[in-house]
Amino acid sequence: MNAATTLKKFGLEQAFHYIYKDPDKNMLKIMDWADKFAGDNFVSQRKTIREVITNPELPYYSYVRRIFTDIAPHVTETLVVNFFINSGLVGWPKEEEMRKKYNCNIPWAILLDPTSACNLHCTGCWAAEYGNKFNLSYADLLFRFQHKTAQYGSQSYSNTA
Repeated sequence: MNAATTLKKFGLEQAFHYIYKDPDKNMLKIMDWADKFAGDNFVSQRKTIREVITNPELPYYSYVRRIFTDIAPHVTETLVVNFFINSGLVGWPKEEEMRKKYNCNIPWAILLDPTSACNLHCTGCWAAEYGNKFNLSYADLLFRFQHKTAQYGSQSYSNTA
């Protein structure tokens, strides 16, 4: 991690210590700060976050508050640092570079499915539609995953297994 990223990480950690003092009041102050420094970057994302933390009618309103009341602070801090620093501040410029270079979309997050073998048929899930024909060995899966994320700059992933 370079010095600039280390400073950003430190700043984000301090912001979260500040939020924990009074989440309802301080989340808005942190968003004001983010809006000031982000400029024209991530405008729609910041607007959505602001709506989520201010509108009790939205389903994520209580979820966001529970992050600061029901989850251990070090877990929340790790999640946020990975999401905002690693995926946003570190990953985004690399992803943008790769989008231009290859003239295609580079995902900001990767969904990692070690197997498609599922017989649960959950509403909204695609996994059961494919059977078990598309499985990779664990070693092949890890190799491909590490190679592609390093190559294209995606910094966030979710393992569904």
